[in-house]
Amino acid sequence: MKHKSILVTSVALAVAGSPWAAAAAAAAADQGTDLEEVVITATKRESTVQDTPISVTAISAADIANKGLTDFNSLAQTVPGIAMRTSGPGQTEFEMRGLNSAGGNASVVGFYLDETALSSPASAQLGKIVIDPNLYDLNRVEILRGPQGTLYGSSSMGGTVKVVPNAPQLGVYAVSGETVVSVTGSGGGTNFTQNGMVNLPLGTEVALRLVGSSDSESGWLNRYVFADGAVPTDGATGARPPGFYTAPLAEIASQANASSLDSFRASLLWRPVDELSITPAFMWQHTHQDGPNAVDVNGAPSHPQVPAAQGHWEIYDTPEPQDDRFTLGSLKIEWQTEHMLITSATGDWTRRTLVSQDGTEENDGPSGLGSLGTASPYDTSAGGLGPTGPGPSGPGVQERDATQQFSEELRLTSTDKGPFQWQAGYYFQRLKS
Repeated sequence: MKHKSILVTSVALAVAGSPWAAAAAAAAADQGTDLEEVVITATKRESTVQDTPISVTAISAADIANKGLTDFNSLAQTVPGIAMRTSGPGQTEFEMRGLNSAGGNASVVGFYLDETALSSPASAQLGKIVIDPNLYDLNRVEILRGPQGTLYGSSSMGGTVKVVPNAPQLGVYAVSGETVVSVTGSGGGTNFTQNGMVNLPLGTEVALRLVGSSDSESGWLNRYVFADGAVPTDGATGARPPGFYTAPLAEIASQANASSLDSFRASLLWRPVDELSITPAFMWQHTHQDGPNAVDVNGAPSHPQVPAAQGHWEIYDTPEPQDDRFTLGSLKIEWQTEHMLITSATGDWTRRTLVSQDGTEENDGPSGLGSLGTASPYDTSAGGLGPTGPGPSGPGVQERDATQQFSEELRLTSTDKGPFQWQAGYYFQRLKS
């Protein structure tokens, strides 16, 4: 169990006399007299939570800052009706309304970054996982519970999660920054996060918004490496042999599951006329973890026994890193006509994940390739296979998942006043995994 103590400092600056500064001053003057009204697009038209006839939770940027939420997993834990399974950053699978993604090729909880669907890998050992986006400079997060197939497709049987970043602001020069320093107890260390944003007006019709983040998290688990020959075999039944957790050690690597996340977002708004807006955007994110958030246990799966020294035990000194790289390019065009809003949303993204594991106990031992059901030795001098990676020590177990998706959505949404409203659209997706 890890425990965190967090210190956050932030600063925001806007040019005096700008519309942003005037709006901020007006908001400060009205603070305490009115409740904040969060405008959402859960039904793919602007409305409020009270006026939206579905089960939805909207979390604004102010809510995220006030609660001190630093990652998406922490945010999801504050929302009722959503469950998740995660083994580290970028390795989260969401569940809603009792539906999980154990089978099939698609997730049952949709995950959107603005107008772009971020589909999960079709088949991966880690499951139907999604990225862990940075929460800095977001406008809001919308969580829709229940089937959303009519508007969000077949991958939203349980619900949909929608992350909406702040859009560029015309005629405003604004800068903000945030530094987060925290300490992880129970075997951890110091964590450091630096976030920054700049909004640049480029004339009266164009604005550019840049957001960058760098986060380093100390691990809190140890990696215990046995001395050479200290553990000759696993037990013949698959359980750890007697004295496994008290055998001599060659090394204790602390904070073995340390992680880092670096991300960058850029979006450009061009509004040549009031009725037309064109917004190209780019996002890059790299997540790396030195080892999994896993504690080795002994015994049957139904009755696991946790050793006194919690951590990851290895026959040989073979770190097990995990790496995740994500790149997204998108283009959103909105044209307001007399009776309808025409929206085109194009997205093209790639994601490459690498998970490495030492395969020694899988390839040797009672259930390994060299054992045929009997207790086989680990060391080559005794007839075993020896170290099996990853890296220079051997092939080990490596999973490489490459996912690429191109999508296009064209939507017509009525904007006339009256009791009858309509929406029509076309959606195309090509997913390679």
